[in-house]
Amino acid sequence: MKYKISKELLEYDPYPDFIRKLEDTVEYLKEQKRVFEAAIASKDFHHPDIEKIDIEQTVKDLKERIRILTIENEALLKSRNMFAERCKENYRQLAYWEKRIKQNPHSEGATK
Repeated sequence: MKYKISKELLEYDPYPDFIRKLEDTVEYLKEQKRVFEAAIASKDFHHPDIEKIDIEQTVKDLKERIRILTIENEALLKSRNMFAERCKENYRQLAYWEKRIKQNPHSEGATK
């Protein structure tokens, strides 16, 4: 029995959309942070009922959210890379055992 593994399957990445979404969120939050910081610096508030303290708290919250999303993104990338390495190793082992079976088709492993 010979297994053909497509290159697409070997390079399959289950997380690209999720990672891309996290990166977009991080970029959006960074941009919002810049907007709020500029508003605080110039004291040019678009809403008179928003106080400087509220904006500063929002900036702190956004910084924390960016920090958390960055950590999550890094963890997902590491997990994806580890998964890909495990898959590659499994396919290497599969190729090795297929080769061994071809070399000795009457071995005990070949009959199962």
